[in-house]
Amino acid sequence: MSRTRRNFSAKFKSDLILEVLKGEKELNVIATENGIQRIFSETGRRSS
Repeated sequence: MSRTRRNFSAKFKSDLILEVLKGEKELNVIATENGIQRIFSETGRRSS
């Protein structure tokens, strides 16, 4: 059984980014409120 992939509009994504950049709420809280997973990239960060 396969799951349907969810697609988010550009407006939805930009609204989330603006909310994160305001800094009023933590990323985890915003993700939970919107029913999405918190995913962050470690690109550019490498432990020595």
